[in-house]
Amino acid sequence: MLQRHNREVLVPLWARNRALHYLAGSYELSDELRHQLTQVVYGYAGRCDEDAVRKCLAWMRGEPIKPMDAKRVERLGWTAKLTRTIILKDGPILHTLADVRAFILNGPEHIQECQAWQHTAQLLLDAAEDAGRIEDATRQVEFALFLEERLVLK
Repeated sequence: MLQRHNREVLVPLWARNRALHYLAGSYELSDELRHQLTQVVYGYAGRCDEDAVRKCLAWMRGEPIKPMDAKRVERLGWTAKLTRTIILKDGPILHTLADVRAFILNGPEHIQECQAWQHTAQLLLDAAEDAGRIEDATRQVEFALFLEERLVLK
């Protein structure tokens, strides 16, 4: 049997929320992936299987999985372009959902803890699964950047 290492692991709120999203939705999940997602949820509150959490966090930084039942909505995934190019005061230019995702994941820790950015992350997930939600995600990214005084207004 596989030995599990139960330890305290710092699991960000966005990861717990995304894990809950996949566990509660109609997604085809292998037993191992279901275990990893469950451990992310456990890890947010306390001890968990450290190896499973690390694998799951690495996986969550990639492409989302497809729902079991085919959706009728257009799904472009993380390559979908924002409805407007977003220019930040300190240089980066955000063109796609993937650009924003990378900005959040690689940004300062306070971004992942801020409520405006948590809402942004949820809208990004929605937009990656439904192209009709890209405008909502774009507006929310602009709002979160405006709050941080990092948005270049046109």
